[in-house]
Parts: sequence; C-alpha cells; structure tokens
Amino acid sequence: MIPLRLKTVKTIPRTMGIFLLLILPALSLFPQDFGFGGEDEDTPAEKSVPFTLEAGGEISGRLLVYKQVFSGEETFRIKEAGNIFGRLDTAFRSTYLDAFLNLRFDTDKLLNVDEAYARFTLQAFTAEGGLRKLTWGRADSFGPLDIINPLDYSDLTNMGDIKAMKIARPMLHLSWNFDAFSKLEGVFVPWFKAHTFDMAGRWKPSQVETIERFAGISYVDKKEDLAYAQGGIRFSTTWNDIDIGYQYYTGIFQRPAFALNKVMFPPGVIIVIVNDIRYNRFHQFGVDSAFVWLGLNIRAEFGLNLTKDISGDDPEVENPSLVYSVGFDRDLFWGINLNLQMNAKTRLRQDKLYISPTPYSGKLDIETEMDTTGRVRKTSPSSTRITGILSKKLFRDELELKATALWGIGDKDFLVMPAVIWTKNDIRAELAAGFFGGDKTGELGQYRDNAYIKTVLTWSF
Repeated sequence: MIPLRLKTVKTIPRTMGIFLLLILPALSLFPQDFGFGGEDEDTPAEKSVPFTLEAGGEISGRLLVYKQVFSGEETFRIKEAGNIFGRLDTAFRSTYLDAFLNLRFDTDKLLNVDEAYARFTLQAFTAEGGLRKLTWGRADSFGPLDIINPLDYSDLTNMGDIKAMKIARPMLHLSWNFDAFSKLEGVFVPWFKAHTFDMAGRWKPSQVETIERFAGISYVDKKEDLAYAQGGIRFSTTWNDIDIGYQYYTGIFQRPAFALNKVMFPPGVIIVIVNDIRYNRFHQFGVDSAFVWLGLNIRAEFGLNLTKDISGDDPEVENPSLVYSVGFDRDLFWGINLNLQMNAKTRLRQDKLYISPTPYSGKLDIETEMDTTGRVRKTSPSSTRITGILSKKLFRDELELKATALWGIGDKDFLVMPAVIWTKNDIRAELAAGFFGGDKTGELGQYRDNAYIKTVLTWSF
C-alpha cells in the first residue's frame, strides 16, 4: 500500500502578517482620528475625531454527558464537567477605519483567534481585510451558496450553530453600495483550507475510518498554498419587494475525495489502494431570492457547480452538480414559530461515472465509496436534507422552548436536538440534547451511539 506523505504548514504568522499589513498603512493615513499627532496647533479641537474602543463577550460553563454502551447496556456518563469557555469581542472604531479582534478561549484549547480584521469605509465603498467569517446567499443554515468559509465538524454538538462552526479565513472583501438596496461585492481568499473533522475521537467520520482501515493511510486536511487561491463577485438588489442576488465563485471543494485503485493479488485477495487525496476546483454560478408569499418568508438558492469533468468520465475529478435550497419561516398558532429548509444536490452525468472495465483491477471513480466491509459502490446521484426548527417563547420571552431536527432523506438518517433556554438580563441557562438515528451508513446515522445531553450557563458582559 502506498503511504501518504504529510506536510505541516505554519499559517499563524502569515495570516497575522496580512492583518498587520492591512491595518498599519491605514493608521498612518488618518493620524488625526487616533490622536497620534499630525495636526497643526491652530486646528480647532472640534475637527479632531477621537477613536472609540468597545469590548464585550461571554463566559460559559458546560456539563456534557454522552451515551455509552457497556455489555449491551446503554447509560449516560459525564464527558465534560466544569469546562469553562467563552469569547471576547473588541472593536476599535474611528471615522474611516474600524478594527475587530474576536478571541475564543476554553480550558482545553486556551486562546484562539476567531476573527481579526480591519474595515475601511469611505462613503459607499468598504474594504475589509484579515481573518474573517463571511456569509453569502440567503439560507438560514448550511446554504449551498454560502461556500467561502470551511466548517468545523470536529464537535457535532454544535450542529445547530452555523456561525460557531465556520472557520475564519484570511481574505480581502470589497463592497460598493449603489443605493440603499443594491450592493456589489468581491472577495479574494489567498489560501485554501478544507473542512475540519475529528480524526481520533467519537466524531470521526466512518468514511475516513474505512479508508484508513482498508487503504492504510491517514487523512490530512492541510493544503494551503497560493496555487489554491479562491475568489468571487456578488451583486444583490431589491426589485418589486423581492430581494435578489447573483454570484460567481471559483473555489475548491472543501470535502476530500479519494483517488482509488482496486487490485487483485493471488490467491484472489482484493486490496484497495489510495493514490492520493484530492480537492477539486469548481466554478459556481448562483442565484438567490427572498420574498413574502401568503404570509411565508421564503428564501431560495440555486447554483451550478461546474468542474472540468464536464463529460463525467474523468475518474480523478468530481462531476458537475446542481445545488439548491428552499426554505421559509412563519408564525403558526399559540406563538409557535416554524422554520423549514430543504437543501439538495444532484450530480450530473451520473451514468458516466468511471468504473474499471475489469472486475478486479484498475481505477475507481473518485465519487465511488467504500462501505465498512471494504466493498466499493457508486454513490447516489442526489442527496437531500431537510432542517426544521420549532420554537416558542414564554414568560415575556425569558423562556424559550426549541426543537431542531435534521433529516437526511437519501441517507435515511436524522438528528433531533431539543432545548430549553432561559434568559434573564445577562444570564443565559440552556438544557439541550442531541439524538442521532437511522441508517448507520448515513452521515448522521453513523453517530447513533453518540447521543448527548448538555447544560450550559452563560454570563454576557
């Protein structure tokens, strides 16, 4: 079996360097705003615009309990007790320049930079640069057009919080507001990063575990280089009370694909060899819309992901695909709110997926899969997931009852997350749980033994 050579890339100095290069020249351009001198002594004091510094954040304590199976008996056991975590958000504001530094901390990972970027504003023009989380599209969660930032899947107790799952990336973001309703945006992301997965714990994907078991390699998500730069443009406007957006983005799929060979050795033993881990480039052409119809707040997205394998028969490149999302929210009866969203993907040229002409040797298409027994199969041409959220607030909105459910139609699996949330002034207490179920080969169903209960107490300041 062919080993995969690993390479470690240090990125912190480079990304922080970008932030400093963006902010320092801007500071020198506007010394009068920051009180660093540069004004004539006769300048009236009222012409000087001082800067302001804002700070806030939250501190939380969490008790996390996982379901464990011992000798066929299912019980819940404490996994994390007394885990303290939180965030500190700071904003440095002046007439033309704002700077933001958001830090996350916990007892396990100490201090991490969540976002760090500067924003320069001159009338209708805005430029942002640094470590940033940026949202495109109109879907409430996991929209097919929201593809700029990779996601962190290493802790699936965060599945209900898309912002917490996003990983900030170094980027340059420019925008121009034509009027109160129309905006043109451009973004450039110099380095690529894949989604992050748990590689050793209870949230390790079964697909990676299968690859390691039968192919003898370890998956690595490090791939950062200028050759993998990404970028796009987006135009959004409002027409007859309908919000419309158009975007183009050239990027790289953030989920890995494995280039496989199937070889038969005497006496009839079949071994699957992994040649490489691939991240295919694609071009996305997308359109989205939001409007009100029959009392429903409707949001829709549609996109074409175009790869270089237009014919669909290149085993080392993913096929083109259509991605789309439709969702709405509405207040029902007794103050209950329903938020429903469907996300789907359809692979084009499914009939052209390349399979070796001989049954026991040759290349396998990058879009085939191995099950837990090592058998190779074609993946389904389409996948659909429905997300629903029911919520109800009581006692002057201090108490919220909430239930979130994810249902993978093709995978025949699900995740249900009920929660009770109490908020009073700066204190927030939450009791929540997560229950996975369905087919154990599905993306959600594979974690059906990972049910959890968590309590979180948060103080905001």
